[in-house]
Amino acid sequence: MPDRIGLCAFPSMSTYFYRAPHCRRAGHHKEMGGAVDEIRVVPARSVGPCTMFVPMVFLLHICMIRSGAYLMTTVREPVLHPVRIAELRPTQITVGRLEVEERKKHLRAMKKQKGGNFFETHMVPVIQGPKGRHYIIDHHHLALALLEEAYEEVFVLPVALLDRLEPEAFWTFLDNCGWLHPFDDKGRRRPYDEIPHSLREMVDDPFRSLAGALRRVGGYAKDTTPFSEFLWADFLRRRVKRRQVKDEFPKALREALKFAKTRDADYLPGWCGPTD
Repeated sequence: MPDRIGLCAFPSMSTYFYRAPHCRRAGHHKEMGGAVDEIRVVPARSVGPCTMFVPMVFLLHICMIRSGAYLMTTVREPVLHPVRIAELRPTQITVGRLEVEERKKHLRAMKKQKGGNFFETHMVPVIQGPKGRHYIIDHHHLALALLEEAYEEVFVLPVALLDRLEPEAFWTFLDNCGWLHPFDDKGRRRPYDEIPHSLREMVDDPFRSLAGALRRVGGYAKDTTPFSEFLWADFLRRRVKRRQVKDEFPKALREALKFAKTRDADYLPGWCGPTD
């Protein structure tokens, strides 16, 4: 019998994953952070009211990583030598130009306050891909802002080592892991070969800027869902005129705030509209 157990329950139409010391299980109970050696399905009626539920997808993902279920090398140690920002490869086609400018303003302010060593404690998550190249999977706006502010290097945090994969397998794997956003500035999905080779080649999507500004004024809450701002950008793209976003941004933001509080947006991550 394994000594670490994962129990799954299926109440109604929802699927959950739980672990609790007072629930029926095989083997010995471990702390929540332990790896899972076995996943067991139990009827929903057997789950007691004292059980703390967590969405299954999130925890199952963690458990698969810790138990080695993914066929890749997962790394969580920072690279102790810096990587040239100009050599970082993006995993998305677009950025919000106004978002980049906001980060550049913040960089200038932080540099005055904390000096040039501020970014020695900040790392960018990357995937090491074919030919040993580093593919950035988050903080694209920050990385581009750093590059445009004449910063040359940044420390990186490798999330996976996939340098042994062929390009086609590499891009497919990233896509299926949610580490890739191959959509253009009109929200259309594009082939993998249209993803830029450098940060400077990313194109402006004004609706990504609108989505970022909308979050800052309280239109929705920050969420850990991958590319959540792009989901909001796509929502706004269908409701606010592009010319208005480019030429009358404050007015477009007011319109976006109205749409964000409606029930039409309640499926989006971080939605915080009225519930009554």
